[in-house]
Amino acid sequence: MKRSNNIKISLLTCVIFVAGALLLANVLLLDVKGKNFFADVDFRQQEGVSIVNRTVRAERGDIRDADGNLIAMDKRVYKIIFILSSTHKKTVTVDGVKKSVSDYVEDPAVTAEKVAEILGADEQYIYSRLTMKDRYQVEIGTAGTNIDSETKKRIDDLNLPGISWESSTRRYYPMGSFASHLIGYVNSDASESNGGMAGLSGIEKTLNTELSGQDGREQYYSDVRNNMISGGEIEKVNAADGYDVTLTLNNTIQRGVDVMLQNIMDIDRSVDKAWAIVMNAKTGAIYGYDSYPTFDPNTMEVIDYNDYCASLPYEPGSTMKAITYAAAIDLGRFNKNAQFNANNYYVGTDAKGNLKRSERGKSSLVIHNSGNSQYGMTTYERAFINSYNVGTVTLLEEQIGKKNWEYYVDAFGFFKPVDVYGISEGSNYGRYDFSNVFSLACSSFGSGMSCNALQMIQAYTAFCNQGTMIRPYIIQSVTDTLTGETVFEGGREEVGTPIKASTASQILELMYQVCHSGYHVSAHTLEIPGITIGCKTGTAPVVNEQGVYTYDDVIHSVMITMPADDPQVLVYVAYQDNKDRQRNFKFVRTLLQQTIDELNLMSGGEEAKADEKKEIYVMDNLKNHTVAHAESILRNYDVDVITIGSGDTVIRQYPIEDSRIISGQRVLLLTSLEGIRMPDMKGWSRSEVMAFWDLTGIGIKTEGYGFVTSQSVAPGEQIDKSVIINLKFEE
Repeated sequence: MKRSNNIKISLLTCVIFVAGALLLANVLLLDVKGKNFFADVDFRQQEGVSIVNRTVRAERGDIRDADGNLIAMDKRVYKIIFILSSTHKKTVTVDGVKKSVSDYVEDPAVTAEKVAEILGADEQYIYSRLTMKDRYQVEIGTAGTNIDSETKKRIDDLNLPGISWESSTRRYYPMGSFASHLIGYVNSDASESNGGMAGLSGIEKTLNTELSGQDGREQYYSDVRNNMISGGEIEKVNAADGYDVTLTLNNTIQRGVDVMLQNIMDIDRSVDKAWAIVMNAKTGAIYGYDSYPTFDPNTMEVIDYNDYCASLPYEPGSTMKAITYAAAIDLGRFNKNAQFNANNYYVGTDAKGNLKRSERGKSSLVIHNSGNSQYGMTTYERAFINSYNVGTVTLLEEQIGKKNWEYYVDAFGFFKPVDVYGISEGSNYGRYDFSNVFSLACSSFGSGMSCNALQMIQAYTAFCNQGTMIRPYIIQSVTDTLTGETVFEGGREEVGTPIKASTASQILELMYQVCHSGYHVSAHTLEIPGITIGCKTGTAPVVNEQGVYTYDDVIHSVMITMPADDPQVLVYVAYQDNKDRQRNFKFVRTLLQQTIDELNLMSGGEEAKADEKKEIYVMDNLKNHTVAHAESILRNYDVDVITIGSGDTVIRQYPIEDSRIISGQRVLLLTSLEGIRMPDMKGWSRSEVMAFWDLTGIGIKTEGYGFVTSQSVAPGEQIDKSVIINLKFEE
């Protein structure tokens, strides 16, 4: 019996070997001789036959936020072409019989009218193109390019003769400028000739290999129309599509970051640039991240290409003081109630060249507090709360010393890359000159040295984790689209323990006092009822291209911990302004409230949010469908459908296609910008209100936090862009 089975296996092996050999021989025969062994056809003898070598492009992977919303995707788009020559024919099948018929624009007026209506284009311009003489075919410029599949179908359904299409794939960013510096963009010309798409900045560039996949190839005999001849395939290697990337970004928090930064930029046009990071203080997951001025990667109207969170070192100012105080506390020499002289500090050296306070008139190098204020004898606690520069210099001289200071700034990760997978920090990781005693002294309060925002927020994680520092991360997962296997998964990563747990607790207490003692007026405005906030503010002058402080511009910043005693979230905001005062904290406070609401920080945090019993769905594409059809689809989900406008076809939607939606949330369907009636917004969240504004362009002013409790326009009243809606929010 065993012998019989062995014989069968041997015979099967021989059959497989012979079959494989025949297939290989056929491929070689086709390649070399142009002859199909099985069909006994010599393709080279056929008229008009040629060999085609074609690259099979891999589809680039998607990028999504943590909520499942698409941020970047490949999109098939089309260019419309109008055939004007009456000699052009096409083959159609009628009653099972193929025949050739004329196919050209027979009625330019009707064609122009109907196509212009669907494309929203200039009808007269299209008509002028369709009536050109001695042209075989014409195009209509930008209005006729980048047409999506749904719009193409609407034009095809008109059954107008003489319309042809040319397809291509482009990178599409459904949420526009959403975290644009972080996400980046690809080359605008992704044609076959230039090798397809390639990331040029941001995650599109740093993860280009993962997103790109592996192109395939095929070789075959084709006819005169470039179609593969039946049986003429020589070789084919399938493409392996790129991996999908999911980020840690929280959709609501990221939108809040964008609104805050835009408001800071717009307050009186004095702000040149602004940047912010919102991060889970325990795990390092980045919830929000952006730099302004921003841009829409779909249109590439870029004003500023810099990612200020990562690739631009700057002087951090007084946010560095928490590091200085941490060094003094950790060395065991600190007493917050001890007093020191907070008047001007004249920089000198002792006999060994160490930093030493000098007398007035004996040194031209002076360090003063903001506004050159003199405070006499005061405590180190009061100096931290009110951010006295002289306090940190005195600590550096009397309690820390140069060698220890160098150790702590290194242990906290300054002047070296943070190495966040997916984010490029460039090649400049900050600078310092501790060989110069004045520069050394200034570094204690964040001047005369530089760092980037990622370094700063990473350093502060040590205060939130009992002395252990956590690396920020932005990539939640990378997934093989073919197998569904997760090839990379981000998570908490400890990168050092620069200080003791007791030191971290004392810094958190000092940061709490900054917000809640009442001494620091600006920080006091960040307080939010129901939760404790800790913070450290900073202000630093900007060095010009000649390396000189002009004091024309300053960088204002603030690092915030929430809740203050056991931080779950870190928020870092900075902006460059030509006014030496902080007046944008009202916008920062709004972001804090949105973050608190989104993460349920007053009710147990993200775990409490995850415990809510809600169904999760994937949003359908409802664009260009009738309202009735859209509503029939949405009846399958437990959502509240809000129809906006007087049309009968959906032209925009919120959330967008393929986004994650949960039971109970609102879905907004825009049908037209005419006939809009005011919805009853009571109970709406801020993100839903923002979506209504984005869809309609109707102005909205808000007051308070939480959810809408009252509105200035009555439900059902007709509104348009001339109306300003005032909304009040309450928790």
